[in-house]
Amino acid sequence: MMELEQVQRRLAALQCPICHKSDFAVHPRAEQGFADALHTVRCSGCNYTFKLSIPTRPVGQTDPDTANWLAGLPCPLCQEVGVRLEFRCMPYVRESVLFVTCTSCHHPFTEKAPMEAYE
Repeated sequence: MMELEQVQRRLAALQCPICHKSDFAVHPRAEQGFADALHTVRCSGCNYTFKLSIPTRPVGQTDPDTANWLAGLPCPLCQEVGVRLEFRCMPYVRESVLFVTCTSCHHPFTEKAPMEAYE
């Protein structure tokens, strides 16, 4: 499971949908779900909050459709397919942002996904 300090650093790639700043605070206490830890993220610029989910079980065991989709994602750096989901957040109403790492070259990147992919 990814450490909160790493999550905080990776969130800098995201812009707040309200004020467009990239300065977020992750609340250290999490609600424990069946397959993930749910944290609240707060924008330091405007106090907008949204949820962040860190998997606590392999995605393939809890959400095979998402695992298959991730297995087919190409890396923007090396073009190899297959990524590991580090965490995802839902800053937008109809879209979530996945923070993934290429399983070949270990390049971290983000991928936007429509919310219906998780319903």
